[in-house]
Amino acid sequence: MGLYLVIAFVAVLINKKMISGLIKDTAKDTALIMFGGATALIIGLLVVLTHNVWTVGWVGLITLLGWICLVKGALMLLMPQKAPSLSVKMSDGLITFCSLIMLILGAFLAYIGFLGQ
Repeated sequence: MGLYLVIAFVAVLINKKMISGLIKDTAKDTALIMFGGATALIIGLLVVLTHNVWTVGWVGLITLLGWICLVKGALMLLMPQKAPSLSVKMSDGLITFCSLIMLILGAFLAYIGFLGQ
């Protein structure tokens, strides 16, 4: 999960302008919202069903990220008309801030995953 987060959010930071446009374009396409919701739900379910460990530390962080993904996917599928209004309101500054947080979390998880505790 750590390496995925690092690669994904470095890509977001490098392509901020394109990502902003992509968010606005995706918000207009219900099929893409439903596909994204189904994908997030499946990934969240995989993490939660295989790693539902609530502890303080990096192990619990993986569980928390899995649950966030699961809830996000479920909400996108259950309320596809609400998802666009939330994502379109994200400013470039907020996208950068959230991406940096996820990049730091990913780097931390990658460090733990590759070099141990």
